[in-house]
Amino acid sequence: MILGMAENNADRLDEARQLIAAALDLVVAADETLAAAELEQALDTVIRRGDELRFSSSSSHRRPSATQ
Repeated sequence: MILGMAENNADRLDEARQLIAAALDLVVAADETLAAAELEQALDTVIRRGDELRFSSSSSHRRPSATQ
């Protein structure tokens, strides 16, 4: 079930990435420099989080630890 949640979250992050990228295109076209910089930062954060989520879900074959 956790793997399914990770894929679902990865899909949501990918959708968020697409929406932010589209908004960034509109803001750049409107020459709104500050808003563009903030959207670029948001896009970068979403991309990094998506990469982390994909990496953590692909390494699900780890050995259990003593604390689990």
